[in-house]
Amino acid sequence: MRWSWIGPAFGCFAWTVGCVGSVDGSDPPSALVPTDRMPAVGWAGAHERGGGSPQVQANHWMNPTSEHPAPPFYDHASPLTNQDKALSMRQALIDFLWGTEGFPLGKLPSSIESDVQSPVYGLRNLERVEALHLQMAPGIESLGYHFIPLRSKRGRAVIVHQGHATTIDDDPGLDDTGFGMHRTINNLLIDGFDVVAMFMPGCLPPAAGCVSHGPIVNTPTNGHGIKFFLEPVAVYINYLTAKRAADSLPPFTDFTMVGLSGGGWTTTLYAALDERIKLSIPIAGSLPQALRTGWSIGDEEQTYAPLYQIAGYTDLYVLGGYGEGRRQVQVLNRNDDCCFGERGYDESQVGVPYNDAVRAYEADVRGRLAALRSGAFRLEIDEAAPIHTISWNTVGSVILRELHRGNASGPPALDTFFRNSKGNLAFRGTEGTEDSGIPMAGAPVFAVRGDAEFEIFIRDAHNRLNRVSKNGLTWDATNLGAVILNDPVLAVSKPSRVDVAGLTTDYLPHHWLSTAGGVSDEVVPEAPKVLGQLSLVSYPQQSGIGIFFRGLDLVKHGFLDTDVDGWVEGPNTPRALGSATSNAP
Repeated sequence: MRWSWIGPAFGCFAWTVGCVGSVDGSDPPSALVPTDRMPAVGWAGAHERGGGSPQVQANHWMNPTSEHPAPPFYDHASPLTNQDKALSMRQALIDFLWGTEGFPLGKLPSSIESDVQSPVYGLRNLERVEALHLQMAPGIESLGYHFIPLRSKRGRAVIVHQGHATTIDDDPGLDDTGFGMHRTINNLLIDGFDVVAMFMPGCLPPAAGCVSHGPIVNTPTNGHGIKFFLEPVAVYINYLTAKRAADSLPPFTDFTMVGLSGGGWTTTLYAALDERIKLSIPIAGSLPQALRTGWSIGDEEQTYAPLYQIAGYTDLYVLGGYGEGRRQVQVLNRNDDCCFGERGYDESQVGVPYNDAVRAYEADVRGRLAALRSGAFRLEIDEAAPIHTISWNTVGSVILRELHRGNASGPPALDTFFRNSKGNLAFRGTEGTEDSGIPMAGAPVFAVRGDAEFEIFIRDAHNRLNRVSKNGLTWDATNLGAVILNDPVLAVSKPSRVDVAGLTTDYLPHHWLSTAGGVSDEVVPEAPKVLGQLSLVSYPQQSGIGIFFRGLDLVKHGFLDTDVDGWVEGPNTPRALGSATSNAP
């Protein structure tokens, strides 16, 4: 018997088990997605304001405008299939934004307060906070807070962009309420990352709300006023770089940027400009113009035609993920009550279901990056977020997981399954790559049953758990009926059974048992809510399995299931039970 394990993914344990650590295995250029795969859709419609919770409308609304209507869907005019085109488009954006001044690579904050009271209550692993002030033009300024951890990752920093709100001190509880700033900043600090939390210009505390973006966009300047939304990010990265040198500390090895709403838009555009951002995670920040309908349109800077005639949104997604060791993970909240989710999407106007439309442009971006042979992009639809927020799911399953998995990318190894650039489950064997034609999200896990039979588990394009079997050239997919928040994990404790675990939308760990008689499922009893990815370990000598995870309570938990005792809470690491692996969260 054999097993295959590629990369650092969780849940790759036991004898005949395989999984992929990277979800960005690329196809050869011949597998590019043709442009006719994109939906034939009309342009964005009337700029209406409506929907959304009162909190969202008061603090985080992307104010639509009719002064600069949405431009044509430009994304296919520049296919960006070679390095020269990509670099030329990036430079054209910089020239448009900064004019003859050029990108502000040497600019530093106007003033710094080195030890201020934390603007966020109850943070852990916090040494002190710096306030970074930047005056860019009369009446246009920026504020960022640098949270310095007690125990550091030695040079890894994350920019967290709030977007359209004037506070980052929101709900610290275990429900998906507020905008998610507290849970994001707190968990980054706990894991040892420096954090710079920042606001959009015109949205500075202690004001009760944001000022109109129109005057900022139209401010006379060298270049264009949209640069004022982006320049603070460059300045804060410049400062962090210079500060490490001045303090005789090792330099920051990489910068990550995370943003919500207008901060997600900023993350998208800024990552397209600055290769120092190795990982970018825009959340509920944008859609291609042709998919925007009703009240989910965007502010003036999101629809300013002269900018997006240089680079359309899918061009920006390509540039944000393009480059050695770079990747972008875009998150859209399916149930978002403000921006770019399915609730604000009008299928009758676009002509394509939401899921199909967003997966189509994801495939287009992934195909172009495959042709460039550098960088990665994927789209995650968050099924847990009930509102416009960075959910606990996005914190654990996307932000922390991506930060800890490193920059592994490239073609998959032989005899393994992966998600190809089209978004389909594929197999790479000695005779080449085989596309199953089965759409999926994330990374698959699999077990081997005999010489030519494989049992594979995936999230489909709607995040439903599917069991896929491959016997020779025959593929068959069965929907197991559960929506899961992140990738399934798999283990084999007996030749006659395959165990799979996944996290359902209530944040509880779920267990599926696959045998010759079919697939059964159960919720792990008495388990608390989970933060991020599960680990699943087999114990063949005990004919059992263990599920290990970090809870929303930030405590490590372990639950064991044997033929004798059923599920019981046990040690919180696999090593404590004599497992050959210690790959626990």
